[in-house]
Amino acid sequence: MLPEKNISLEEFMRGLSELQVIPHLRLRRSQSGNPDEHDLIFLVCTQEPNEGAHIGRVCLCCIGNASINDYEGFKDSMSTEHYDAILNLLFNFTYTDVKYKAINK
Repeated sequence: MLPEKNISLEEFMRGLSELQVIPHLRLRRSQSGNPDEHDLIFLVCTQEPNEGAHIGRVCLCCIGNASINDYEGFKDSMSTEHYDAILNLLFNFTYTDVKYKAINK
């Protein structure tokens, strides 16, 4: 299944902000230059009762490298529409071409 559209890093960050999700960047590949490392964005929940929990993560330097954490009761802490919007944004960014979602163009 392909994403609905390609999403740039700027669009992804804006979408996270609109969904009240804080991005936590860990740019190991960019900092070390080691191709075995990855540049990751962790998605941090800002809503109670799971405030501070990692919703999931996505890689900036790979296509298809992402995960969602499904903590007990996590979906219940937000509306179905809100949760689905987060998943849709994450899915679209996960399968966006690496050149399009890169930090430096």
